[in-house]
Amino acid sequence: MPTFGRKSGRGVYDYGADLLPCPSSPFAAPPRSIEAGADAGDLEPLVALAEAAGGAVARSADLAPGLLRIDGRLLATGDGRRLADRADTDMLLDAARDYAATPTLVVTARDAAALALAAGFAGLIGKRVLALPDRPGQIVLRTLAQLANAGFDALDDDVADAAGVDTAMRYGANHPQGPIEWAGRFGTARLAAVLATIAAATGDPIYAPSPSIAVPEPA
Repeated sequence: MPTFGRKSGRGVYDYGADLLPCPSSPFAAPPRSIEAGADAGDLEPLVALAEAAGGAVARSADLAPGLLRIDGRLLATGDGRRLADRADTDMLLDAARDYAATPTLVVTARDAAALALAAGFAGLIGKRVLALPDRPGQIVLRTLAQLANAGFDALDDDVADAAGVDTAMRYGANHPQGPIEWAGRFGTARLAAVLATIAAATGDPIYAPSPSIAVPEPA
């Protein structure tokens, strides 16, 4: 497998000695307390797994969808911002096509203690943690968002219709889900916001939202 990023010193990751991703979960005990909002949003599958594993999950009215409180510290799903730019959380969870099925939770943590909490939570639900350096959009969300953006570019340029774009990616590139279908599940307004955030942080115009993504969703 090519390793051009390592050869050049920079690619998907900045390969500086202090920025290497840690591929293994640190040993950690299961969390003592887990709290979720009345609707945990994208994190409901993880809440269900925690409950099935015997974890006591309390529902707290002060927690918005996409947030968990683990032993008093907050874990949030990513929205394109770096963890350093968010004062509202200590652990930033990268996107996944299916949180219930994925064996790995990709996490950016504020410190070693927060990473240990994320690892303990992951261990409780039978998953491992991949620790990721702090970067706009992390890696999975950035990739899925950029693929969807390219799919909408194809729509804007009349290359294909939505079904054609999704079919090409599923059968031509062996993706498990088409980018337009994924965007529909993720939410196009939310996708536009994520892309705009990454574009502003990186200065890379490839992340500028395609015009059709920014169309407001029906009420």
